[in-house]
Amino acid sequence: MTRIVAVDSIFAVADMLRAAEQYKRLGFEISYHDQGYAFAQRQGFNLHLDLTDSPPPGGGLLYLHVDDADQLAEEWRAAGAEVSEPQDFPWDKHEGSHTDPDGNTIRFGHRSGVNSSRRRTASADTTDPTTSRRRSSHRAAMPNVPPGRGLAEVDRLVAQHIERPGARAMI
Repeated sequence: MTRIVAVDSIFAVADMLRAAEQYKRLGFEISYHDQGYAFAQRQGFNLHLDLTDSPPPGGGLLYLHVDDADQLAEEWRAAGAEVSEPQDFPWDKHEGSHTDPDGNTIRFGHRSGVNSSRRRTASADTTDPTTSRRRSSHRAAMPNVPPGRGLAEVDRLVAQHIERPGARAMI
């Protein structure tokens, strides 16, 4: 069986200059293949930026496992980005998110109780519509996953078994 050696995410964007500037502010180094395709790189992570309308920009979703979600949120806010305040969730993650101008979302986090000095806690029955919808869709997609399993585990299983509309990956 062929071994997968890396996975890079691709975000569809409507304006390459705007997207490149956005990711530069977030601490990524930008290099270009051509005017319609760029690479945003940070600490060994590669994100491809594709100027395209098929699929339409937005809808991309990426999860970054980081060592300190609060610190990353502070870095990105200092760079002028809107970032949701990281908080503890019942699936044992302390996470926040950022949505870029094209509607692509980067969720980021680490295990709850690790590294962070400031903590906000989401209740187990959180009413945030994005979180509730995400949890519901993941649970519906993987009905055999016991409720006690964390959302990160469900994300991993969903990614292995279901093609997400609008999301593209380059292997």
